Amino acid sequence: SALLRLSVALLNHATTTTAAGVAGGALSEAAESLCRSTPEAEQRRRVTGEVVGIDNSLMPPVEQYMHKKRLMGAVRPLLEARLGGSLVTFGSCENGFWVNGSDIDACMVLKNARTKQICVSKLQAIKSALNRLTMAAPA
Repeated sequence: SALLRLSVALLNHATTTTAAGVAGGALSEAAESLCRSTPEAEQRRRVTGEVVGIDNSLMPPVEQYMHKKRLMGAVRPLLEARLGGSLVTFGSCENGFWVNGSDIDACMVLKNARTKQICVSKLQAIKSALNRLTMAAPA
C-alpha cells in the first residue's frame, strides 16, 4: 500500500513537474495537453481510484490490530509461564503485509525440547492451556 501511494504520488509529481517546468514556466502545447482532461488522463484517474479502493479494502481494520493485541496479551503470559519459553509472532502480521482477515502466525520457542516426546508433551500442555482460556472467555 505504501508502494502504491508512492507510485501515484510520483506519477502526479511527474505530470505537474513536466507541465510547470517547460520553457522557464511557460507551458508548451505538449505540456498543456498533459493538464487537459483527456481520455487517457481520465482512465488513469479511474484506474488509480480503483487501485486505491482495493488497497484500502485490504488494510486491516483497527479492530483486527486490537484483537491481535488482546489475544497475544492473554495467550503469551499464560503459555510462557506454563511452558517456559517465548511466544513470538512472525509472518505477515509482523512484516507489514498483513491484510484484512489475515491470521496471526505465532511460534512457541522452547528451550530443551529436543525429543519428539518432549515436543508432544509441550503441545498437549499448550492445547490444555488454550482450551482453559477459551472456556474462560466471555461469549
